[in-house]
Amino acid sequence: EYGCNTQGTREFSEVASIYSTQMSSVFSGGLVYEYSQEADNYGLVEINGDSVTTLDDFNNLKDMLNSTTDPTGDGGYVTTNTASSCPTGWDFDINVPDTPSDASSLFEKGAGEGSGFDAETQESCDGSFDYSDVSSSEVVSSSTKTSASSTK
Repeated sequence: EYGCNTQGTREFSEVASIYSTQMSSVFSGGLVYEYSQEADNYGLVEINGDSVTTLDDFNNLKDMLNSTTDPTGDGGYVTTNTASSCPTGWDFDINVPDTPSDASSLFEKGAGEGSGFDAETQESCDGSFDYSDVSSSEVVSSSTKTSASSTK
């Protein structure tokens, strides 16, 4: 599923990356939320009886899809019909250790408040994410802001 989940007009700037040659071995497309305009205002079209009217999001998605080049190659597809072989031995121990005595209070009272980690990603759609390199072959983080702190 893609299309920034924020009310208002969406740009669908991730289309070029999703349908790029670099992603074709991982993704084969995506689902856009949602087709018909409902109370949450994420729709691509407005349906009124037998009438369907395209909305700005529909036109933005259409424009992005039309401006995106289809990936080349086969995405790493192989035609073999043989199943992977199972390992001869499994590297695990069936004996599970006892629960540490101090952990019981976590089960009863929970872990408490977080330690101050705060991160925004492109999913927050605050407009500050740099989409200029969405079709590059480099793998980059989608985080726009990351901070962390911990106490001992």
